[in-house]
Amino acid sequence: MRAADSTGQTDNFYALLLVVIGGALISLFYFTGLFGSDDLAYINGAAGFGQAPYYALLGAARYTISVPLRVMLELSGNEPQRAAFGFVVVFIALALAVYFLAGKIYDKRVALLSSVLVVVNPVLFFFAGAVLPDNMLSILFVAAVLLFACWYQCVRSNPSSGGWSLFLASTFAALCYVTKEAALAFFLPVAVYALWTIRKLPLPLAARHLGWGLGGTVCVLLGDLLLSYGIFGDPLIRFTVAKNMNVVEEAAKFMSYQGSTPVERFHYAYGQFKALWPAVPIYLASILFLVWQHRSVSRFVCSVDGIVSLSAVWVMLFLTFGTISLHEYVGIPIQVRYYAPAAVLFCVVLARAVSPWLASTTIWRAAAMVLLTALMIYQVTFPAERAGDIYRAREFRAFQAAVSNAQERFPGVPVYAGDYFSFRALGYGPHHGVSPVKGNLHGGSEAIIIYNPAEAAKHADAWPLRCLSTADAGVTDITSEVAPRMARTRMDGVEAELGFFDWSMTETKPRVLVIMVERDGRCRSD
Repeated sequence: MRAADSTGQTDNFYALLLVVIGGALISLFYFTGLFGSDDLAYINGAAGFGQAPYYALLGAARYTISVPLRVMLELSGNEPQRAAFGFVVVFIALALAVYFLAGKIYDKRVALLSSVLVVVNPVLFFFAGAVLPDNMLSILFVAAVLLFACWYQCVRSNPSSGGWSLFLASTFAALCYVTKEAALAFFLPVAVYALWTIRKLPLPLAARHLGWGLGGTVCVLLGDLLLSYGIFGDPLIRFTVAKNMNVVEEAAKFMSYQGSTPVERFHYAYGQFKALWPAVPIYLASILFLVWQHRSVSRFVCSVDGIVSLSAVWVMLFLTFGTISLHEYVGIPIQVRYYAPAAVLFCVVLARAVSPWLASTTIWRAAAMVLLTALMIYQVTFPAERAGDIYRAREFRAFQAAVSNAQERFPGVPVYAGDYFSFRALGYGPHHGVSPVKGNLHGGSEAIIIYNPAEAAKHADAWPLRCLSTADAGVTDITSEVAPRMARTRMDGVEAELGFFDWSMTETKPRVLVIMVERDGRCRSD
């Protein structure tokens, strides 16, 4: 028996090692690095912490991101691009967390398959190589839900047990709030289950479990208040920043094209996940299959499977139709990566649903293997054409390439960035050999300036851009000489109709405009 156990543990170890290696390879293939958007707030927040730029204060106050990121920056020599590789480790940690936590409430087969499904899920790996909070949030969320499920199992078998599981579950739930404030609403199903279970217990036991549940949350929130006061001098810094950043008003702008009614928002969400729809029905059908396994809806709802499944469905519905304001309906901006916590639980649900098939010796085993293999291959391969292409990543890489090519092609000529790239590309800290054009460049100076094309169009009447149309003015367009090859991108004005992984209706256009200003040009500054 011991030999068999040892063999099983060895097999699990090697299988888990393959999951880690596979997850690392997939996330590195889809690695993005810096992309000049949300990562600016987190990197500046972690680097500056209490002295962070104002727009980065919310990123600094999300300590579950800023503290690990600060460590990554220190280990990488304060090079943000290198530090971004630390989030590949976060992605692998997510798969490992799912394996060990799912193994607490299910068997090893379910745990291993869950972790495999996590590393091949595009909602998770597509954003793994970027400084974003969603995979970290997913670790905390799945820990909270599965530890709560563990407590639920314990209480049903022995009402006086499971206290520490509930304490840890509530701790991780509060950490989810610290990571992303709206995540507090993710735990509505868990709260309902907890109150429904506790109310059936004798009063002394109910009070004890309620204390365990509240204890973890209180400890984390109290620590958050004290830490915020110590660093920023404001215990409610996240609320102060959110108010001053007009978070609700900014979110309301998304509703203009994402929709303000349930039908409109469902249509938009469908469009964003359109390329994933061949796989989505499989995940949703797994919940129905679990209901069938339990032989009744009531048994399913009162089971651990019900907790995990309903939590996944609730998060998906909340992110699609929920509101971030208690005073008026302001829909949560619909973005693919926001659904990461739900995606992780759906991986566990699917693994739990097909596990009995894999344990059988009938044709259903072969069918399950074919289904899972096809699903995994499709999910890993269909977004490959857009690997590393999230948000403004192409613009950022085009800027970097233009800088490198300009410095090589015109050595000794100073390179400047327009306002757009001064924020998006230089906002991470000093960029070797590049300065913002504003306040640094004056007439009579030789220079190369890199603009965002849309920015340049808006300032076409200002110096030195207005000189491009004047012959022999000493200002020339050198984009074709130093800019990278034109990259395929979404056509202007159709983003609302396209899915995030959709390449249809695309065109080619340059991501930068590069001009040369000659020292003795006839066109002078204003």
